[in-house]
Amino acid sequence: MGQLTLCDAHCHPTDDPNSLDLIPKMQTSKLTLMATRLDDIDLVHSAAQRYPDKVIPAFGYHPWFSHLVYLTEEPPKSSYEHYCKVLTPTPTEEFVNSELPFPASFEEHLKKIKRYLEMHPNAILGEAGLDKAFRLPQKHGDKKLSPYKVDMGHQQEVFKRQLSVAVDLGRPVSVHGVQCQNAVYECIMSHPPPSVCLHSYTGSPQFLQSNWLNKKLRKRQPQVFVSCSVLINIPTQAKMDALAESIPSDRILSESDYHAAGDLIDEYVYQSLSSIASAYKMGIEQAAEAVSQNYSRFVKTSAQQGNIEHNPTLSEADPGV
Repeated sequence: MGQLTLCDAHCHPTDDPNSLDLIPKMQTSKLTLMATRLDDIDLVHSAAQRYPDKVIPAFGYHPWFSHLVYLTEEPPKSSYEHYCKVLTPTPTEEFVNSELPFPASFEEHLKKIKRYLEMHPNAILGEAGLDKAFRLPQKHGDKKLSPYKVDMGHQQEVFKRQLSVAVDLGRPVSVHGVQCQNAVYECIMSHPPPSVCLHSYTGSPQFLQSNWLNKKLRKRQPQVFVSCSVLINIPTQAKMDALAESIPSDRILSESDYHAAGDLIDEYVYQSLSSIASAYKMGIEQAAEAVSQNYSRFVKTSAQQGNIEHNPTLSEADPGV
């Protein structure tokens, strides 16, 4: 890897808190640590305080956990009442009683997200978004996954409330979107933050071209970046090559999406960067510089965005979308 500048636009090392002590020894120079739920947001805050030169904190709430929060001012009368409203199909009482806790107030958690964003001027909002494919896991029974999904209306409201905070504070957003690209796009366009990273994007190239990267629409859109992980959306060079045909080289980011700090994040980010270099026909050093500049533009707050100009040398592979 040499002295390459490696930037991880999306990772989850707080899933393994014991690994966080490895951060100072890592080659990756910038790690964007994602908060996802009620119990990891404090760990992201702590890691950002301990390693301010390397960690860019992201505070948000992941759609996989959106069923665990209620959106009303008052708590529901019972767990079962709440989960009947937010899960589909209607869950059994046995499943709710054996698998799910009493829900928490999302408004209270959102206040905490906002408070941490204000404490960290360089923080972004994330991981947030929508997931149409996700099914709740279950501890009991023969199968690891239950038949239950989180109602999309509930997910959208959780997402939109976070987007409102991002807009108010001028913060970029790291977005999770699976099998619901139209819904993600509509939510963001109703509350457009200064910039968006479509993390491990698995939607169609055509949707990117006609919506996110449509030059005719850019005046009212956030700056849109697409991050790539060899673990998720670019497991092969062919996958990366196909994405590169739709994404200008000044909008591409590397990520690991890995759950522990250490050598594996370094390796996965390097593999992502190598794949990007090959797809855009760059040398590895040129690709590292390009992705580093892209990353710097993505994580800037809205107050700083106006002072950043696009580097035309990074757009040689722009397909003209």
